[in-house]
Amino acid sequence: MAKNKRHVDKEQKADEIELAAMQLFIEVGFDSSSMSMIAKSANVAPNTLYWYFKNKDDLLIAVLNRLVSASMALYPSMMTKPLTEQTLWLLHQLKQTKGLISTVHARIEHSPSIATWHDNFHRMIEMLLTAQLTLNGLEKDKVPSFASALTFVVEGLLSHEHTQQEEQEMISWILRTQ
Repeated sequence: MAKNKRHVDKEQKADEIELAAMQLFIEVGFDSSSMSMIAKSANVAPNTLYWYFKNKDDLLIAVLNRLVSASMALYPSMMTKPLTEQTLWLLHQLKQTKGLISTVHARIEHSPSIATWHDNFHRMIEMLLTAQLTLNGLEKDKVPSFASALTFVVEGLLSHEHTQQEEQEMISWILRTQ
């Protein structure tokens, strides 16, 4: 007679799957990480993944949310720093997953859920920058434009290689023009 599997908490198992997927997505890339590879890495049967995630895009969103949440949990310690330093910190947090940023942009046209995640991510970054620009005394009517421009500068810096000095110069320049 077959033994029953031990009961595993659903959240714990989803967490294990997300961690396995995150490692593979970062190490070998999203496109090269099959659901079978993820299942093997998470030590589950391939069909088990679909009990927790509708598809690979939903798993990517879970991984992205995990990474963004981890960075945002650290952000309060940066809030008293100058805005240039905050923005560079944010850029470097996001750079840790540079390949996933490219994946998001590549998947937007093919996945409504990824497109929605991307739009929400932009709104979150713009809201964060809006709050900080306002606290730094930028005229209220200029805040939305600067927050949007700064968001696109960060996204551009994530998409194209630059030295740390170039990144600092670009972010400093746009913040000086406020």
